[in-house]
Amino acid sequence: RIKSHYPSTPVVGVGVSLGGIILTQYLHQLGNNCDIKAVLSISAAWDLFQTVYSVENGINRILYSKFLCNDLKGSLKRYTEQLSPSELNQLPYDVAEVAKAEVVSQFDQKLTCRVFGYSTLQEYYTAGSNYGKVHKIRRPLLSLHAADDPFVPKHSLPFAECESNPHTVLAVSSRGGHIGFIEGLLPTQHTWMNRVCREFLEAMKHYQEPLTMT
Repeated sequence: RIKSHYPSTPVVGVGVSLGGIILTQYLHQLGNNCDIKAVLSISAAWDLFQTVYSVENGINRILYSKFLCNDLKGSLKRYTEQLSPSELNQLPYDVAEVAKAEVVSQFDQKLTCRVFGYSTLQEYYTAGSNYGKVHKIRRPLLSLHAADDPFVPKHSLPFAECESNPHTVLAVSSRGGHIGFIEGLLPTQHTWMNRVCREFLEAMKHYQEPLTMT
């Protein structure tokens, strides 16, 4: 839509967490046919199996997975309260069963897989993971991470894959958590993440020809 109104304007995507996963999928699925000029991905998981294992074990299970699951169930409750009994019966999932989910993977198995047509949780997480697909990317991708991100463990990052693809760069800071990257003695205004974003967008504005690979 942007290209139809402004055909000469370069389009650069910036995705944070889930948004970064989606944009990276777009890059490797379309390859050289991708209409987007470049992507900055921030704190986006590459291997969903590793992400789920990290957030559903130890203290992370309480701090993150249970909290996120309860938030998702709260959103579902607000949505289903607006539906009539006949509309509830047409849903592809059992609302009462979804309400029993305690962690995100259980919510995904009971609801997300059914909504999007996946027969198993493994099938869904395999399709949603970008690990092993880096070689298909044909546009500049800067993937920004922190080594202490509980959602994206450092060992789950595709260092070798990105190193072998001239279009991709992994930038990993020692600290930053998940979408943190605060900086300064009193980090109330600026973040390293925002600074990198501005610099990346400026660089891509002056980069005229998309990279291609045969």
